[in-house]
Amino acid sequence: MIEGLFAPMHLLIIGGIALLVFGPSRLPELGRGFGQAIRGFKAGLDEIGAPKLLAPPAHTTEAQAPDRL
Repeated sequence: MIEGLFAPMHLLIIGGIALLVFGPSRLPELGRGFGQAIRGFKAGLDEIGAPKLLAPPAHTTEAQAPDRL
């Protein structure tokens, strides 16, 4: 049932309906907003899934500090 959902003819019909509903001046703005929403969603998923890196402690003594050449 879903396998033929995104056929080229269906996408043209959906695009034509969107053009009639929103008009040609609003479509680029809507597409831009939709793209930003998807990027934000993916960034949120990456942030949740990625392990947090711990920062080194700010108070190191000379005995703990690495030698510099």
